[in-house]
Amino acid sequence: MRFPETPSGKELLKEHSAYHVSWDESVFRYFHADMIAKIDNYLSCFARFNEKYKITSIKPELLPDLPFNLDTRFWRERQKDVKWILQAAAEKTEVLELGSWNGWLANTLSKAGHSVTSVDYFLNESHGLKARRYYPTANWTSINMDVDDIDHLVVFFDLVIFNRCISYYSDFEGVLRKAVRLLNPGGRVILTGLNVVSELDGANAFYDQTNEIFQQEFGISMEIKPNSKKMLADSDLETLKDLGFKVYSNDLAVERFLKKNITRKRSRSYSAMYTKVG
Repeated sequence: MRFPETPSGKELLKEHSAYHVSWDESVFRYFHADMIAKIDNYLSCFARFNEKYKITSIKPELLPDLPFNLDTRFWRERQKDVKWILQAAAEKTEVLELGSWNGWLANTLSKAGHSVTSVDYFLNESHGLKARRYYPTANWTSINMDVDDIDHLVVFFDLVIFNRCISYYSDFEGVLRKAVRLLNPGGRVILTGLNVVSELDGANAFYDQTNEIFQQEFGISMEIKPNSKKMLADSDLETLKDLGFKVYSNDLAVERFLKKNITRKRSRSYSAMYTKVG
């Protein structure tokens, strides 16, 4: 399927009669016809929820210089992500970013010379792909689509990044296998922001409480995909290793020991990388 409005004009997605395709403020939309009404309703509810509770709001003027212009723990962690990703990326790499949010990473990688395709469920300008309007040099491609459909992409990438989002997919093993199939030889899949706890019981309490409020207000779940993990267990790290990923701890050794053995409900932070041989 060709999107002539893209700077490169390259073909991105398979032709499929069952899929609804549209162009909305420099964002491509690609959803199965049975899902489009559901996703639009969800996005409308989430936008109202976010406006009321200010869950993910960032001042638009701050976006172009993220993540290095904010000195908070939240953004310091993402500064480390960027440095690690840039070390793993060659010059002028073809990048697929999943979980683009407001486009901060797509913008950072694009400014570094990489060709970026960013994917997310969220479309709103305050917390989704339309936030690209606030970036003076937004020259990446944005696709609003179901991440489970990334196997509909017909181009290959040198780097596929799950931007702190892999634990929000109900079948993360399945989507990772699809991501690996999109790699060029020698390409890599990078996972950032893997939060692992020794005791899962109660670890998602805050999210569960927020989801309960969301359901009371809108009558639907805050989860686009049901039964996602949100927090990972040690067994999930073993699963990643079985899939061929190398797992890296982001914590100091002492801190990692305490979280695993003493404060067992506090999350340990990891990243992971898969490299396609050949």
